[in-house]
Amino acid sequence: MNTTQQVLIVLAGLALLPLVIRLLRMAHLLPAALYLFATRLCFPGWAAANSRLCAGLFAGTVLYFLFRWSWKIGKRLHERKRRIADFVNNARPYYEMPEFQRWAEQ
Repeated sequence: MNTTQQVLIVLAGLALLPLVIRLLRMAHLLPAALYLFATRLCFPGWAAANSRLCAGLFAGTVLYFLFRWSWKIGKRLHERKRRIADFVNNARPYYEMPEFQRWAEQ
């Protein structure tokens, strides 16, 4: 691989970085990605020396992810139930019943 190809790969990676960060933030996975970046690439020696702290930080990022997604799903379910109840409570018939049908139902 020559220098031009390496430069193009780095530029493509830098161009895609904002998109990747935005997608990770939307999926609530940015803290986990930052943790993995820091412990695997930036500070592997510190991570090896402080394995318990790293395990706690990783557990915290996973719990954050699970909490945010469960909150999001719970909010959507609650909103859906509220919309259905609102629809049922405010429903109106599409047409008016003729008199003879009202009389037959009684």
